Amino acid sequence: MEAEGFGLTVAAAQRWLPLGRDVLVRGDRGAGKSTVLEGLLADASRRGVTGILVRAGGSRALSALLDHASSSVRVPDEAALADWLTEELRARRSVLLVDDADRMDDPSLAVVRRVLGRTGSLLVASCTADPLRAAGPGIRDLLLGRAPAEVRVQPFGFRAVSALLESVLGAPADTGLTASVMAETGGNPRAVVALADAARAGGALRRVDGLWVEDGALGEVAADAVAYVFLTGLGPGCVDTLETLACAGPVPADVAARLVDPVALATLADHGRVVGHELVGSGEVLAVSPPLLARALRERVSPFRRRQLAERVAAEGGAVAASSAVDDVTTVLLAAPSGEGGAPAWVAQVAGLVHERATAEEGARRAEWLAGPTLATANAYLAALMRRPAPDPLAEVFARVTPTACDDPGERAAFAFYRWRWSAWSGVAAGSAACATGGTGDADDGAGRGGEAADPPAHPDLAPVAALGDLKPRLLRELAAGRPAGEVAAEADPEPGAPFARGWPAVLRAAALLEGGWPEAALDALDRAEAGDAGPETRHYLAALRGQALLLAGRLVEAEQWQRRMLDAAYDAVDDLAIRVHASMLAEVLYMSSQTAAAWRAVSTALRLGAPGPIGTTFYRRGLTVGAVIQAHAGNLTLAQVLVRELDRTPTAHRPLLRSLRPLAHAALAGATGEPSEAAWIARTAARRYADEGLLHPALLCWTLGGGELDAERADAVVDLEERTRVPLLEPYARLVVGLVADDHEEIAAAVPGTSADAAPALARAAEAVLGVREGTPRPTRAPVSRLGGVRAEPLSAREQEVAVLAREGLSNRQIADQLYLSVRTVENHMSRALRKLGLVGRSELADWGG
Repeated sequence: MEAEGFGLTVAAAQRWLPLGRDVLVRGDRGAGKSTVLEGLLADASRRGVTGILVRAGGSRALSALLDHASSSVRVPDEAALADWLTEELRARRSVLLVDDADRMDDPSLAVVRRVLGRTGSLLVASCTADPLRAAGPGIRDLLLGRAPAEVRVQPFGFRAVSALLESVLGAPADTGLTASVMAETGGNPRAVVALADAARAGGALRRVDGLWVEDGALGEVAADAVAYVFLTGLGPGCVDTLETLACAGPVPADVAARLVDPVALATLADHGRVVGHELVGSGEVLAVSPPLLARALRERVSPFRRRQLAERVAAEGGAVAASSAVDDVTTVLLAAPSGEGGAPAWVAQVAGLVHERATAEEGARRAEWLAGPTLATANAYLAALMRRPAPDPLAEVFARVTPTACDDPGERAAFAFYRWRWSAWSGVAAGSAACATGGTGDADDGAGRGGEAADPPAHPDLAPVAALGDLKPRLLRELAAGRPAGEVAAEADPEPGAPFARGWPAVLRAAALLEGGWPEAALDALDRAEAGDAGPETRHYLAALRGQALLLAGRLVEAEQWQRRMLDAAYDAVDDLAIRVHASMLAEVLYMSSQTAAAWRAVSTALRLGAPGPIGTTFYRRGLTVGAVIQAHAGNLTLAQVLVRELDRTPTAHRPLLRSLRPLAHAALAGATGEPSEAAWIARTAARRYADEGLLHPALLCWTLGGGELDAERADAVVDLEERTRVPLLEPYARLVVGLVADDHEEIAAAVPGTSADAAPALARAAEAVLGVREGTPRPTRAPVSRLGGVRAEPLSAREQEVAVLAREGLSNRQIADQLYLSVRTVENHMSRALRKLGLVGRSELADWGG
């Protein structure tokens, strides 16, 4: 894996310095700009390069230089200070590092500018605000003439937050806690530390099996300390603006401009305290960032002022409209240079907006339920509430609501279904340790916390959907017994009998065909599905199942394009459930396409939103499996163990929509910790149990990718499953297993190009040994996935053509923006759309584009 956390920014700056370019490090307060400069200073020292670090010391003239430990000048004399600093940097190679340049007094900056002119030293400066809009002229005069390369401090991703929490708490945090902290803080390291301290002080954490976990609602711990982190340097007007927006929730930009001072709004946007996301067709929506700051501000507002603000927002028409438009954010997301999973800063900001919007929607539906406590308003509240871990609010609703004979039967069925799923989920929350299976991979390997199980219990109100209970198990039994998959796909779906269950029969049929090992038939079933009036959850699952079917059918290019499109749409709609589902499914596609780093970034996208509640666990858990396998293969064992532990928090009494495949995660972890026999036992045990249940695709997956001895039993099982299924994706792996057991060199050589060494490292090593590949020779991997073969689905616009040509010539987004007189964000949008239309993953691939 690549560098993580601060190391990413240090590495980015180090790429410019050998070229003789100055560097400007931009980042949020608490993002770690000072740590980055300290890292660059330490690196310079190791390389024998003279380095001096000066920091802002207040408003007193020359305070930054007078307060330096090496300064012998104790009077405010610019000439003497310039002579001292010049002598310090007299070496031919030297670097001057200026921390918080936007807060440094102008006389100190004037001395710095004079010394740089005398010595020819390189400059590395850090700042939070845009230096072109700084209050004082000193920073503008310093930077404008030097044209530094700008490097952004990226928010921490999952790996970096996990490592930081382990450092702060003294032991690893489990996946749920890490994801919640990342979602609340936006990945800001200082905020992570502040929240961790507040959580411990407030008794919201406890140790279980050597890991820190939440003990109570993390969302209830005091957030004041975090507010101070982000409000430093902001005046009363800006604080009032943030308070208003925090109470209003995400609002359209035009509404925000009427609610608050536009000048303050622009200042806050420049500081990253207000972020926006463009909803195509609805305009830009603004919210306070990170979510934890918004909560801290809301907690400080009196009820009277909150009512005043609510009236003002309503008077300005502050309702936020969702949009289903598609915009390609995944091209930028997955081509990000962060190997540890940190998305670009704006992706982290969008995650914060998603969090805030979900909070606002949940609050609005709760208010409607309290004002009119009907079964319909309770169900609407539950639909929002069940997307996140919220045991106390959920328990409150189920305790206070009692359906009556006068209620609509469909609403009664929906309420009973929600209560069943909550009961399964809350049972895990109360005793998750008892639910772990020790990695044996039992057949019921994970619906998550209640998950999308297909077999709700007998209940009078669930009579309208009782026929769905045995649909998937029945179809699996019939497929395993030899019923043609085409017949299963063409069979008419049973009438669900309740509005909330519309589309579920198609979901269950497609899932059965996929796990039965017939992806092409699953695609046929999905094509026949009529889900126009289905609920959002059902539509997301149908779309994700299509991505899974395309993947298993070996149509990797189509699968990747489809899942990227779905994730783009999920971001445009600011839909937390859809983002979790499609980011996790995209991770599977990318992993099997040998794009391991991008796959981990996709997993991190789902993790960035925090853990799901009773709704939305199936694909999230499959994403956890992909992430655990990636980290185990990369040797990041602590993180892999944390992800596996989250997978183990699973009830064994319910069947999920799709199995999480967690035995593969356990097998990968066992193999990485030096227990290959344990890994083989886990994979084989799971494969046999899957096969016994008719889950022939998961069984074949465990026999091919699960590792272990290459013996006759494995080869026979693979041949048997191959005869009973049709999974093109796994055919090369199956041929490789059989060829290795038979020592058939021709078969092995023919199969290797169709496999991914990342997905099956043990098979790749075995093939290398048989084929006599010398040490150091690149390992055989799946043939590169083609990108539309040069044929565009859409033509580039004139502006997209210009941007793509300049990017191909090596210009940065900032340089392109300056040349075309555009904003950097506009260039980013044109760049991402151009890459999507060209079928390219990253701008580096433009080198082969004909233009």
